[in-house]
Amino acid sequence: MTDTHDELLQQLNEMQAARGIDPDTRKVIGALSETVHTLGEEIDDLQARVNELEARAAKDERSEDDEKKQAWYSER
Repeated sequence: MTDTHDELLQQLNEMQAARGIDPDTRKVIGALSETVHTLGEEIDDLQARVNELEARAAKDERSEDDEKKQAWYSER
């Protein structure tokens, strides 16, 4: 993904240079681009954590069901 990101950043820089965007505006655009990229990584990390917690919750739920079945069979 880094190569794709770098290529897109290069294209953005070329487009900005071709349109005559002043350096200060280019810096702001670069900072915003980096912020968006960082937020995307954080979102990916949070999504992975949510998936992990959901899997753990499903496993705990199965464990509870197994315990209930075991208790029911023990009473018999």
